[in-house]
Amino acid sequence: MVGLTTFVPIANADANSILLLGGFNYSPVTVTGMTVTSRVHSDTNSLEGVAWSGTQFVAVGSPGIVLTSPDLITWTSRTSGTTNPLHGVTWSGTQFVAVGDSGTILTSPDGITWTSHTAGTYPLFGVTWSGSQFVAIGFYSNIYTSPDGIAWTLRNTGINGNVLSGDVLTSVAWSATKTLFVAVGRGGALITSPDGVTWATQNFGTGAYQMGVTWSGSQFVAVGYATSGDVIYTSPDGVTWTSRSSGATASPNAVAWSGTEFVAVGGSNTGTILTSPDGINWTQQASGTTNYLSGVIWSGSEFVMVGNQNTLLTSP
Repeated sequence: MVGLTTFVPIANADANSILLLGGFNYSPVTVTGMTVTSRVHSDTNSLEGVAWSGTQFVAVGSPGIVLTSPDLITWTSRTSGTTNPLHGVTWSGTQFVAVGDSGTILTSPDGITWTSHTAGTYPLFGVTWSGSQFVAIGFYSNIYTSPDGIAWTLRNTGINGNVLSGDVLTSVAWSATKTLFVAVGRGGALITSPDGVTWATQNFGTGAYQMGVTWSGSQFVAVGYATSGDVIYTSPDGVTWTSRSSGATASPNAVAWSGTEFVAVGGSNTGTILTSPDGINWTQQASGTTNYLSGVIWSGSEFVMVGNQNTLLTSP
């Protein structure tokens, strides 16, 4: 809305008189950006990972927090059987698998009843499902595989026995199209495997903290950060990677693909969201929160983002 006024002179009028004409007009303004809705739940801890089964959302966090919701509105706290921080969770089609500190692995067919398992003693930060097996990754670049989420086998990366120069693997993604796992981590760690058993080292060309990776159907996108700012890479095959610029300092920790858009979440002192239609051109969006964001997934109809201080966001 715009107010318009003008002074109008009148011949032979009193010297001390004025005539002021005013009116209003408007110009339509379109405000674009990502629509973000905050979801409220009663828990008072931080969330790090989230998964969707088609009928149930499961969010996990610290200490040993498991929350479930069928609709993202009503959330229920579940007994996980552990107080160890949980860092990641995935859905295989028949069960959820969550991973966390001290080699903690939890499985559940419904997100409600959980069974405890163990894979080593080091923290595990990420887990994914290929269609035939789970791959879990974590501290000292330990990699475990399992066909059922119950029995886990430690795999040898071929470098320093079962470690990658002491680096920490933070995220793992599977591409059915390429028949390839890609795992990324701190110190620029990047390894690939066709089966989760035999792994090969690749090169980003940077020592940044790569925190998240996903597959879009045509390319991998890895996100992270360094002292110089955000570090984003794309690759059509998991081997050749191209550096991209976000144009922001968003410190992304996780990334997901919807079919038309990438969303990366993170933050250092505030929650940040980046969006991109192609992995190349990125736009920072308003998150509506000052809380650090740790995880993001696409449910088939909306993005679900989780973070510190019980943060749960959805979009659209």
